[in-house]
Amino acid sequence: MSLFKTRDWWHVRGRGHGKGCPVANIDNDPSGQAKIVTGSFAGFLRVYLPRDRGYKAEDLLLETELEGGPVLGLAAGRFTGSGGLQMAVLHPRKLTVYNLQAQVMPFHAGAGSWVNAVSLTP
Repeated sequence: MSLFKTRDWWHVRGRGHGKGCPVANIDNDPSGQAKIVTGSFAGFLRVYLPRDRGYKAEDLLLETELEGGPVLGLAAGRFTGSGGLQMAVLHPRKLTVYNLQAQVMPFHAGAGSWVNAVSLTP
């Protein structure tokens, strides 16, 4: 018997995700909202901001194919002296640190936004 009951609140269908799924304010947004970051064995990095129950296309803030091959692991932290959180991505032969920056769509009537990935390591 368990004291806790778990229930799926939000999920996205996908396959081939690497280990780790950081949940953090990875783009250093002043609102402090936590995002979900996933990496795939196909080399894709995705950042999600779930707003409601169930996946919607607007939940995906970033989907980009990274150089370096499959994503084996992800970690969020302060890896450089630039301040704020960065994303460390482990590939088979290298470790790359990215600074993720929030961007706002000024032409969009709603609160639309996306995230831009900038590599901090060669």
